[in-house]
Amino acid sequence: MKSRSTRTDEMKRNFLIAVLSILPLTMLADDHTSRHPANGDVTPSLTERVLQLEKNGELFNVYLHYSAHAQTSDEHGRWQSAMGAKVFKVELAGSLTDKLSYNFIHRLNKGTSAESQDNFARATDGMSLTYDFNPQFSLTAGKTYQIWGGFEYWSSPVFVFQYSDMEDHMEIYTTGVVARYKPVPSQEIGLEICNSHNGKFADTYSRLAESGISQPLESPDHPFSFILNWNGNFFSDRLQTRWAWGIQSEARHRHSRMLALGQQLCLPKFQWYVDYMAAFDGLDRLQLASNEGRSYLKSSGRAYFTDVHYQTIVTKMEYQFQPRWNLVFKGMYETANVTSDENFKNYRRSISYGGFVEYIPDTQLNLHLFLGYMGKTLDYTRRSALTDIHTNRIELGFMSKLKLY
Repeated sequence: MKSRSTRTDEMKRNFLIAVLSILPLTMLADDHTSRHPANGDVTPSLTERVLQLEKNGELFNVYLHYSAHAQTSDEHGRWQSAMGAKVFKVELAGSLTDKLSYNFIHRLNKGTSAESQDNFARATDGMSLTYDFNPQFSLTAGKTYQIWGGFEYWSSPVFVFQYSDMEDHMEIYTTGVVARYKPVPSQEIGLEICNSHNGKFADTYSRLAESGISQPLESPDHPFSFILNWNGNFFSDRLQTRWAWGIQSEARHRHSRMLALGQQLCLPKFQWYVDYMAAFDGLDRLQLASNEGRSYLKSSGRAYFTDVHYQTIVTKMEYQFQPRWNLVFKGMYETANVTSDENFKNYRRSISYGGFVEYIPDTQLNLHLFLGYMGKTLDYTRRSALTDIHTNRIELGFMSKLKLY
């Protein structure tokens, strides 16, 4: 029988071989996965497939989330082109015992300086432990994704062609505790208590310290978020729901409340979801309106809008018209309303629309090649003094979640 140290050395050696063997492939170059950690994934890794090495157990799994593109886009009547990476991160996940599992996700194209509140690097999306007390109840502690609803939100970022504006401005990964309870296998209820932000109040709302800004806002005594989530599955998973409501502390006597309702139809070759999200920000948590109206705010001695209402509707349809081929259409309608300021009441309307075709050369490899188009129209009211925007984007690239080991 091999000793523990020998087995550990073999595991390290196999992992090194796997990384070295796959690097040339990733430089050249899902089914649609969710944000859920990859524990329990039985897909053969590239180490097993390429080097014909047998892997025993699920103690240590390594994934590379990688998407890149070449695009040409039209803004203000001028077409410009570029190439680059969108998502580039490593995930380590595994089961330490039959009840205890871990998950670590780190971005390789983001800054590594530590956040002032949770002391995690900005590049670290997740570092958590999960304990399954029984098949019905589990606890997760550490830095992980907030348990909001909606199917756009639950999609793995590496497989999202274009986020809605609201989702794109959310602070998704925070430190806290999540309790999950399944009264029956098809229904899950989650409760999360976490930091409202990764940084402290002074860093999150740093513009309050700028010269000339005298907006009377104070840091909260208990800067936490409370989120209640329900994930439902009906009719043999043909109808699914992802609903959530939460409240987040932004400043003293200022809170953000958010509702997210997602529902999805899942048929063998056709999937369709519709999400509705609404945020009621006592202080502009998303900072979308405050960034667009920054000059106006500064002229009135303010840094951020208060009492902002955002609404978003997202719909996405997918059709697998041939084996390995997937046709996707996506549309988004979004509004912003600053109820505390006459010049920015109902000031913004955004409509995004597009589609793309995917080719999946190997279903086990979880690699998607795509060609897509996305258009966007931003309409502003005259009172806001902002200029309307219309953009077009054509993109060719790939999205992948490669299981290295």
